[in-house]
Amino acid sequence: MTENNKLQTIEQQLVQEKNVSDNVLNKVRVLESQGNLELPNDYSPSNAMKQAWLQISQDNKLMSCNDTSKANALLDMVTQGLNPAKNQCYFIPYGNKMQLQRSYHGNVMMLKRDAGAQDVVAQVIYKGDTFKQEMGETGRIKAIKHEQDFFNIDKENIIGAYCTIVFNDGRDNYIEVMTIEQIKQAWMQSSMIKDEKHYKILKHIIISKKKWLKNSYQ
Repeated sequence: MTENNKLQTIEQQLVQEKNVSDNVLNKVRVLESQGNLELPNDYSPSNAMKQAWLQISQDNKLMSCNDTSKANALLDMVTQGLNPAKNQCYFIPYGNKMQLQRSYHGNVMMLKRDAGAQDVVAQVIYKGDTFKQEMGETGRIKAIKHEQDFFNIDKENIIGAYCTIVFNDGRDNYIEVMTIEQIKQAWMQSSMIKDEKHYKILKHIIISKKKWLKNSYQ
């Protein structure tokens, strides 16, 4: 590629970025003016989109996706208050369309921000671990006891995972446990998982908790 062609490609990318970004920001302003969107005070849509474009521009497959899907994915990112620079989300090419995926860290952030969680602790259970759960009167898991030998840690020997959502406002902590079979069954419903196996497991169990909290504490 000649120097002139390189410059022309860069100029085209900058024009594309501006057009798509302007389109998204305009939609965000409309949603905010209509009262249909309220972003966190410390969240900057324009900064988040700049960080997103840094990632998109370095991936030829993402760049080849159509502009409409880019705009939709960026709008999805902004309305959720996510920022790829903080590893809260990433973009995936699906044919000629770009789609947004929340990461493990993005799900943790949203639980803390939207559900009022003080902390989110997710752990993997390996073959050979000692794991017991104490049930409360309502049938919900009240407490767990998990003992793990360092030498049990092997991604090929994961048998389950659990997550504890910690509150400091009087609500009981919420605990969810899932077997690896349950988690794998859920994976089969999604073909767009990019995280490493360890994070895929933790992300899934956190997502299951996030949905429960949304329905239970509105």
